[in-house]
Amino acid sequence: DVFFRDSRSIKNTDFWVSYSFLDTERDYLNFPTRATPIFASKHNASAVAKRWFPKITTSMGLTYAFVSPRPYNDPNTNEFNGGRTKAYHDVSFNASYLTNIWDNFTIIHLSVSNILGLNQEFGYRFSNTPDVNGQFTGIAIRPPARQFFFIGVFVSIGQRVNLTAEEILN
Repeated sequence: DVFFRDSRSIKNTDFWVSYSFLDTERDYLNFPTRATPIFASKHNASAVAKRWFPKITTSMGLTYAFVSPRPYNDPNTNEFNGGRTKAYHDVSFNASYLTNIWDNFTIIHLSVSNILGLNQEFGYRFSNTPDVNGQFTGIAIRPPARQFFFIGVFVSIGQRVNLTAEEILN
């Protein structure tokens, strides 16, 4: 694992990069032999950048995540867990606006995942019985939606505050 973070080089900016390497085989659950489990990817990396804009009391961030192809078991081949998914790539954006509503500290937050709209796959599910040609039909396991949008308003009720955004963040 490698992790690097810097919040001092560029004023009002925080960024970090992380990388993990995992090379594993396990005698897991009902595996017929030692193999890499379907949830284990060899390479995982992310890069995150956040910037604070004091004049508009807003923080914005951008994240890139990469996960190398994960194994899955294709019953149409002789190799157990020999199939590989596509690599996972995700670019996400978020923004938080800090304000007060009736003297209550308030955050208005927006986030969008998978900005590029990539068609992610997490593995494959195969039929239990072969078709007329002796092949097991497989379908990709995908998220329910390509992108996720979130807008939230968080109000701190019950404790009146008149703090500046800088005071809140520190």
